[in-house]
Amino acid sequence: MSAADMFWAAPPVSRTITAAAVLLSVPTWMGFIDPYYIVFLGYKVFTIREVPQLWRIVTTFVLTGPKFGLIMDPYFLYTYGSQLEMQAARFTGPGDFFVYLIFVAFVILILGGVYLQGVMLLSPLTLALAYTFAQENPQCTT
Repeated sequence: MSAADMFWAAPPVSRTITAAAVLLSVPTWMGFIDPYYIVFLGYKVFTIREVPQLWRIVTTFVLTGPKFGLIMDPYFLYTYGSQLEMQAARFTGPGDFFVYLIFVAFVILILGGVYLQGVMLLSPLTLALAYTFAQENPQCTT
């Protein structure tokens, strides 16, 4: 099985988010993209004085941490996301996992981004996936 076949065989939502995290984070932490233009800054998104930078709502959830986070964040994002997308009893219908991610991202954006003024929100999203995975699989030890 080739790498392309393995990529396309992965669950679609987890595959897309993980690929976006890698494709955005690698050039950012190599210095090709300034992180200032990617992280969530509420005053740049919710503004009427200049054009709102709406991409920050999405990119804040796919920017990993530097150095070791560049490896571990996508790994945990894919591991927990793909397990939930494929095996969770609460995500049986098409689009259930995607709607769950949108809802969780919205709550994290309001609480972590706006209220607590966080700028990188991939770690809270991964933590939410890990928590949901743990609730779905109480018998799992790893």
